[in-house]
Amino acid sequence: MAKEQTQFKKGISGNPLGKPKGILNSKTILERFLSCETVTTNPITGIEETLSYEEILHLKQIKKAMEGDLAAYKEIIERLEGKAQAKLDITTQDEQIETVNLSLLSDAQLRNLIEIQDSFGITH
Repeated sequence: MAKEQTQFKKGISGNPLGKPKGILNSKTILERFLSCETVTTNPITGIEETLSYEEILHLKQIKKAMEGDLAAYKEIIERLEGKAQAKLDITTQDEQIETVNLSLLSDAQLRNLIEIQDSFGITH
């Protein structure tokens, strides 16, 4: 059977000129922008100060977490400690029924699981 023909020729680049010199990639552009400073009110302390845009974004995330936003808190913890790989083995009379990856559960599902544990007197 003959080899399938493709639009690309072997050994020839599909983009021979590549990215033009001097064009910045997205990471470089974002790093440059986020490092810029501005005088603004610190969202946590309420004091006017000079902050980088990166610091402002971090402070806003911290403030959301402090106000009870569990998703914001979870994001902070995952960035500091890595994503949790917690698993729960569900057993009955020494027979394993199921393993649940807790990191895949929503906040509401985790709250329900805690309520079920509490109703059975299971410590967590």
